[in-house]
Amino acid sequence: MTKTSVDKKWWALDSITLKAGANGIFGRDTTIENTYNKRPYEAGFSFAYREKIGKLDIVAGGMFNKRQGHRWGENETRGRVTINLRYRINDKMSFGVNTNLLSSKSQTFFLWGGDGISKYIPSAVTGIPTASRSFRTSVDPFFRYADTKGNSHKILGRYIRTAIDNSNNQDNSNDFYYGEYQYQRRIDKWNFTITTGAVANHVRSKSQLFGDTSHVGTNIAGYLQLDKKFWNRLTITYGFRFESNRLDKQKWETKPVSRVGVSVQAAKYTYIRTSFGQGYRFPTIAEKFITTELSPGFGIYPNRDLTSETGLSVEVGIKQGIKLGKYVRAFADVAAFYTQYKNMMEFNFISNPTFGFQANNVKSQTMIYGMEATIGGEGKLFGKFPTTLQLGYTYIVPKYKKYDENNDEYKDVAKYNVLKYRIRHQFVGVWDIDFKGFTFGITGTYFSFMENIDNIFATILPSYYSYAASHLKKGSKLSDIKPKFKGDFILDLRIGYHFTRENREFNFSFNVKNVANREYTLRPALVEAPRNYGFRMDMTFN
Repeated sequence: MTKTSVDKKWWALDSITLKAGANGIFGRDTTIENTYNKRPYEAGFSFAYREKIGKLDIVAGGMFNKRQGHRWGENETRGRVTINLRYRINDKMSFGVNTNLLSSKSQTFFLWGGDGISKYIPSAVTGIPTASRSFRTSVDPFFRYADTKGNSHKILGRYIRTAIDNSNNQDNSNDFYYGEYQYQRRIDKWNFTITTGAVANHVRSKSQLFGDTSHVGTNIAGYLQLDKKFWNRLTITYGFRFESNRLDKQKWETKPVSRVGVSVQAAKYTYIRTSFGQGYRFPTIAEKFITTELSPGFGIYPNRDLTSETGLSVEVGIKQGIKLGKYVRAFADVAAFYTQYKNMMEFNFISNPTFGFQANNVKSQTMIYGMEATIGGEGKLFGKFPTTLQLGYTYIVPKYKKYDENNDEYKDVAKYNVLKYRIRHQFVGVWDIDFKGFTFGITGTYFSFMENIDNIFATILPSYYSYAASHLKKGSKLSDIKPKFKGDFILDLRIGYHFTRENREFNFSFNVKNVANREYTLRPALVEAPRNYGFRMDMTFN
């Protein structure tokens, strides 16, 4: 169960005001009755059951969760049931089916309404939260066979049915079919493995978002992967995929992509790796055909001329194992990467013929490069108390290969070369320790400020500038060509206790998330959760 604490107590108000935006754009401020006057909370339970009956393995489970969100009007009730069956004919052959049923009822909103308490209240631009009812079912049959000579066969299938009923004329339903055959041959005396197969999927989507019509998408592909190990130290991997896509009755589009990877054990605990890969992404049905209004005269619009995105990626990294005495085992991993995109697809603001967003191909090539570092380990503090530590840091430089500040293509807040909606610096640190059944843990997460977004957000939501100003570093101004911003550090704490009674195990835990009650966003105009408290109990019966 979770109890949320926030300084902006919208649930204590008799009425709330939806702000219309800059200078009353898209209408006027609207005051309505506060019908969601419950303090934010979350509660739920889940269970899992596992049993082996002869050659039949059964795994079943379920969950139920109910949440009143920290944002006004956002709530969700969700339930899920899962049944997985596997029958082992013999040691070589098995088949089964995994099923999943999920039902939910929820409300969400897209943009906050302004400063202060209005950050937790929707903007009049997009109106009151959208109510949705959804039902999803998936059935995944499979067959596996492996002989004693290194040959294995897999047949995988999947059917997913999704039906969503929305309150704002955005109902949609999807039927998704997937099939794959995979063959693998291992030749131990050559340290060689070959994997090959074919895969196909087909989706039929019907939605009011597509003009109350249906569209179909089909993907078929064949693939091959070769893995060879030399001298028990050097491993070379080559993969190739030949892929074809089609939407509706349009012409098939076919692209080959490949990948090469090399890994070498340079010393006893030292591993060096590098890889090169091509990328390809075909437009989705939603990106090409979606049409919806977020408010009168402002929405998301289709782009039937959208073309595929291609790219390449390169990575080089090193992993070093570390052993300190009898009690500490750790590792350090550092990698540098470079990715490049041609015709990158992203939603951009448009003003002709109307205001809103549309999926477009970025005319200029884009690139993202950077580095990632991870340090992790486990051991015994003072030689007695088990403890684990993991630290991770990612730094990226997202930019256009050729940038022209006078180009109308860049309708961005930032007036310098940086891609939209990217966070340059991310850090996470997790530390846990066990004191004779008691566990204590701490998690710290850091996100740098998102420097660039579509300029329209700043136009319709003037509160964006005040929020950005609150993150300026000392001596920096929003009017600077390249302002300097402070990021957000989020601290979580937890304590737990574990004990056993006969054939039962019990775990109790209490956690506090966002201890400093930091007000921050990871997506423009949508505030993240404030400080909240949670209690959890786990029971295991053997």
